[in-house]
Amino acid sequence: MTADQAAILKWLQERAPSLAEMYESAVSLMQHPLPARVRLVSHCVRDITNRLPEAVANSTISKKEEYGPLVDRVVAVWPTSDPQLLQARTPEAPPTVSIPRAAYVAVSALVRAHAAGSRGHAQKLQLLFTGGDDSATSLIGPALDRFRALSRWFNKNAHDRLVVDAALCTEEELQSKFRAFERALFALAGEWVHVQDELDDLLGEANRRTD
Repeated sequence: MTADQAAILKWLQERAPSLAEMYESAVSLMQHPLPARVRLVSHCVRDITNRLPEAVANSTISKKEEYGPLVDRVVAVWPTSDPQLLQARTPEAPPTVSIPRAAYVAVSALVRAHAAGSRGHAQKLQLLFTGGDDSATSLIGPALDRFRALSRWFNKNAHDRLVVDAALCTEEELQSKFRAFERALFALAGEWVHVQDELDDLLGEANRRTD
């Protein structure tokens, strides 16, 4: 590992040991290519970006909405044999169809939960980089936007879509994205690293005086 990577790893081991393992695996995969590396590295980065805010931020983060029960609710009320819905599959069908109110309510709840989940992830990342200080958001806004885009890239490639790695991205793109991810982590770990260096200097000075 480079010095910066070692610093990131130590910081994660201090704050979130499980994520430190994910990061260490991702670094190893980046250095020693294996089949499905893009998807494996992306999955590690996805878990780190999703879970790190809860491990680092002081503020409470609301629990993510589970889609399963909401989808089950849609399935339970969605019409399966409405002639108007069946006709909607043909080119001559009207652009709108009627559905039962219960079906509309169930779908609406699912859509709202999805939108809230997207906002929740953005709020997590904002909390991660600002520590809950709203005044800092405007200062790091552009950097936060870039990190959100980076997070979306890894999320997109974290799951198998019946596409091989070579079709997902080039080696240069993967290396560039991962370096950008590491720069963001090091920015977060920087203050902790600085404090650790100061403590090491103080301890070294105390030991020298004792000798």
